[in-house]
Amino acid sequence: MMPEHEQDEGRDGYVIGPASNGPDVELTGARGVPSPHSDAQIASDVQTRYAASSLASCRLDVRVADRVVTVSGTVPDEAAKHLAEHVAESVAGVRSIRSEVTVRRGGRVA
Repeated sequence: MMPEHEQDEGRDGYVIGPASNGPDVELTGARGVPSPHSDAQIASDVQTRYAASSLASCRLDVRVADRVVTVSGTVPDEAAKHLAEHVAESVAGVRSIRSEVTVRRGGRVA
């Protein structure tokens, strides 16, 4: 009897699970740690998410090295600071973040 996945070859539709005997994706990353995302892709993803959020008007700089994201800039309140950190952490491929975000209160940096 043929395995179920071989019986379904030739049928149209979605494939769930491995479709070949090889790896699903070849992954290489910093220090041999698997990662499908480059530093440049991670930085782009973080910036895209900032632009689509309530942080769009904030001046936030994103730098990525070895999948560690450093976010700097100013935001209007603590909630925005936490959101900036959370958004960066939630991007696929991020190993950790460093926050250099400052809160601007009443026209001055706190």
